[in-house]
Order: sequence, then C-alpha cells, then structure tokens
Amino acid sequence: MNSRNNSLMLGAFLILLGGLILLNNIDFIYLRDEIIMSLLFLALGGYMLFRYLQSHKMGTLIFASILLFIGLSILIDSTGIVDNSLLGTIFFWGVAALFATAYVRNAEKWGLIIPIGVLFTLGLIVLLHNQYYLNDDLGGGTFFLGLGLTFAFLYSIRNEQNKLEWAKVPAIILIIISGFVYLATTDSLIANLVLPVTFIALGGYLVLKSLQNKPINKTA
Repeated sequence: MNSRNNSLMLGAFLILLGGLILLNNIDFIYLRDEIIMSLLFLALGGYMLFRYLQSHKMGTLIFASILLFIGLSILIDSTGIVDNSLLGTIFFWGVAALFATAYVRNAEKWGLIIPIGVLFTLGLIVLLHNQYYLNDDLGGGTFFLGLGLTFAFLYSIRNEQNKLEWAKVPAIILIIISGFVYLATTDSLIANLVLPVTFIALGGYLVLKSLQNKPINKTA
C-alpha cells in the first residue's frame, strides 16, 4: 500500500473516532471515557492490521496485536461482557488468530505455525486454570502436549518445498514428555514405574546397539 492510501485509511479512522467523541461531548450520545479509549486502540489496531494485510511485515502484525489486545481489554473491563479471568485466553487466542491469518495468506511461511501452536496452548492452559482450576503439573503436561501436536502438524504438511521431516523427532519427544508429566501427577504404582523402566529399556537398547555395531578386532 502506498503512503497516499495509508493516509486515506488512517484519516477515515480518525474522522470516525472524532465524530463519535464530538457527539459524546455535545451530549448527543453517551459514551464512557473507557469506551472511547478502547475504540481508539481498536481503531489504531484495525488500521495496523489492515496495513499488515498489504505489507506482510511481521512487526506490523505484532504491533496490531498489541493495540487490539489493549483496546479489547479496556472494552471488556469497562462493559463486563466477559469475565476478566478470560482476558489472558482472549489475548493468546487473538494473537494466534492473527498469526493464523498470516499463515493462510502465505502457506510458505510454515514457521508461523510454531507461535500459533504455542499461543493456542497457552490460551487453553489459562482457560482451564481459571475455569476448571487446572493445577500446575497438569498445565505443564498440557503445554508439552500442545507443542508436540504443533510439531506433529508441521510434519504432516511436509512436501518438496517444505523439508519438515525433522519435525517428527521433537513431536514424538514432546508428546512422550507430556505423558510422563501427566503420569507424574498420579500416585499409582504403575506411574511410579513407567519413567524409570522406560529409561532402563532405552539405555539397554542403546547399549546393545552399540555392542552389535562394535568392530571385531582380528589378530594374526
């Protein structure tokens, strides 16, 4: 987008916002100061988001995310339309949605999937913690599981252009770690045996494999 169109769009936002403030000041309509402030941030965030859709610059997307979150937070807090405990989830999922929009517009930027997965997982943890009192141990397991599924998704979209075969390794490791964390939250005998037995089995496999591959020294 050229500078002329940028100025046109920003000018339109400012005229709309100024008109609302003017109508409020002459008592034609009534808007609380918090509402006006939230509309200001939302308008600027919307403008920056519009600029991102034209320029595809990640810095613009991040700035838009911050402005939109601030505006949305003020709006929610002043109107009480959503429980304040959900603000964290709204923030994480909102930014994840913006990154997802960027990925959909350019699927070659597969690196965007990682922050999408992280942000969505963090939002889910906040939601479960606030609404269902998820403890820290289960939250840790959920975090590792979310990361593992994120890398699993990366592996699933591998092709000739995106060499993402490597994503299988962190996906498996992170999902296994999440399983261990979930098991560690229980006091059952099976849970207490799984981790050490797994390490012993893995160590034994590596030792046997090493011995099998050891070259035989022939003496004359």
